[in-house]
Amino acid sequence: MASAIEETYDVIVAGSGAGGMTAALTSALRGLSVVVLEATEYFGGATAVSGGAIWLPANRYSISRGISDTVADGRAYLAATVGDTVSEVRRDAYLRDGMAMVDEFDAATKWIRWSPDSIPDYRPEQPGGRPEGRSIEAQMIDGKLLGAELGRLRPPSPAMAVKGLTVTAEDFVSLNMMMRTKAGRIKVLQVVRRSLVARLRGQRLLSIGQALATRLRLALRDEHVPVCYSAPLQNVVIEDGRVVGVQTCIAGRPRTIRARCGVVIATGSFSKNQRMRDKYLPQPSRAEWSLAPEDGQDGSGILAGIAAGAAVARMDRAWGLPNVMVPVPGGGLQPRVTLSERGLPGTLVVNSRGERYGNEAVSYDDFWDTMYACDDGTDGARTVPSWLIFDQRAKNRYIFFGIVPRQPFPRSWYETGYLRRADDVAALARSIDVPADRLTATIERFNRDADAGRDSTFGRGESAYDRYYGDPTQPHANLAPLDKGPFYAVALYPGDLSTKGGLDIDEYSRVLRPDGTVIDGLYAAGNSSAGVMGETYPGPGATIGAAMVAGYAAANHMATIAP
Repeated sequence: MASAIEETYDVIVAGSGAGGMTAALTSALRGLSVVVLEATEYFGGATAVSGGAIWLPANRYSISRGISDTVADGRAYLAATVGDTVSEVRRDAYLRDGMAMVDEFDAATKWIRWSPDSIPDYRPEQPGGRPEGRSIEAQMIDGKLLGAELGRLRPPSPAMAVKGLTVTAEDFVSLNMMMRTKAGRIKVLQVVRRSLVARLRGQRLLSIGQALATRLRLALRDEHVPVCYSAPLQNVVIEDGRVVGVQTCIAGRPRTIRARCGVVIATGSFSKNQRMRDKYLPQPSRAEWSLAPEDGQDGSGILAGIAAGAAVARMDRAWGLPNVMVPVPGGGLQPRVTLSERGLPGTLVVNSRGERYGNEAVSYDDFWDTMYACDDGTDGARTVPSWLIFDQRAKNRYIFFGIVPRQPFPRSWYETGYLRRADDVAALARSIDVPADRLTATIERFNRDADAGRDSTFGRGESAYDRYYGDPTQPHANLAPLDKGPFYAVALYPGDLSTKGGLDIDEYSRVLRPDGTVIDGLYAAGNSSAGVMGETYPGPGATIGAAMVAGYAAANHMATIAP
């Protein structure tokens, strides 16, 4: 590979997540020569272990499903949620470039295809919000189409697994109701049948982030874009104030590669760099709580940009996702998504004083904010960790941490102390070291509210987003008493999908200095940049949507200055 990499390209992209591959693909479609340098042995970055969706108002896939949506609605919603943390120019550019990107990739490639999701915006009651959803996820695909390159696809995260089946984001909400609704039981049969048919056909069926990473890589292959593995970005090369290349290491040999038009830093977040987490993020914050890949998410691209004189922004933010830390065979702990568990009937979350402190059913990013906002309050209550509590009725009805209804929890979960169980609330309180009288009072009040059908304290279930992951067979989709023992408790931590802050960029993804001027020749996308979603998480797929659109904008700008 070292000998195959040329000395000079029009564009150099560091990183092979969705942002980086989009920048490379768009550059190739513009007739520019481009190379992708990937620091690890895998392509896909954090995208490959994600939900594989993009959030994009007024996209044609969602509209084809009958959703009423307009650019004006999207603009109003971004103004209400993102607000002035990001300029109106950048917000408008996201909507414009996002639609152009989806339409162009449909026309110019045979691989980039999407399916509409019904997951609501995370704050659907805000102006311009949509309870019907406006996200699209990558269509499933046979990974064997990659050939030998399939071995280079970053493996999926165990945190996203559902009993070894190939499941889409749209499938999940129905699967969780497998014991409650006819639609849930039908969905189980559909998913099992789909997986069996794929195996009989010799296919390696991929979904969500695995599917998106695969589709982008196939599109790069068609455009003959080289991807060089184990080639970390070490420094950017600057001459006369302009970035003209990078220093890397390929096959153990130092290399300097020059770029005629520009360098795109898309190397990912600093999720696994504990020193940077300690410096920038709310505390406590641990790298092991993050769902980001273990390698490649060390902030190296951000640090290279800083060394080149770049400004950074929103370094105190993450794409928050409260997680549980599940014991794995052989020892150790693995973060596991709590996507629906917090808002299911018969569940609640308490702090170290045994008291609720927020609406558990809000989006994961909003609950992450709540966890930190309420930690170590004036009364000494701690929310890191919190405790997710549920009763046997909820256990019998819903999926918890990948364990299907009525399936026993693994014995090792009890032996390691990950899962606590007790016959009554007072005993459960003692097992998690919270005041028994307070926990009892909390559950009694919650049960009264559940019987009345209204959360009088935090309004749980009042938003369409809350109800989406609830139980439609219940009088109230998110509320039911906790009154059937035994009772369970699991520690909940403020994990993340990835950190959110990075190099400050403009609407063309050009990297900015602290004084607001542009560093010529340097661009950033994905979680190496301070993205267009500001301090919020407007809807499912906002992470990857921001990354891809930033990569698209960078390539389009470089095409205008190509020699």
